[in-house]
Amino acid sequence: MATQVGVGNSIETDSREAGREAAARAVAAGGSAAGAVQSALLFATAPHDQERLLAGVRSVLPAAQLGGCSGEGVIVPGDTHECDHAVA
Repeated sequence: MATQVGVGNSIETDSREAGREAAARAVAAGGSAAGAVQSALLFATAPHDQERLLAGVRSVLPAAQLGGCSGEGVIVPGDTHECDHAVA
């Protein structure tokens, strides 16, 4: 089976919604069902509430292994976000 990759991002200020939106966009870009996603990398700016952010991601990707970090900004294909609230 081929590896599929999707990238999603959000600049939503509500942390739970940002996590949900970024995860849903990544799933759509990857072309597979959310339940088929085995792992995800998550990068978010520091102002996000990390617990609420993860709850949003988990609402879309309940079984995926997660890794990532917080930082000053996030980079996505064709764009960068160095604003207060960004997730990729």
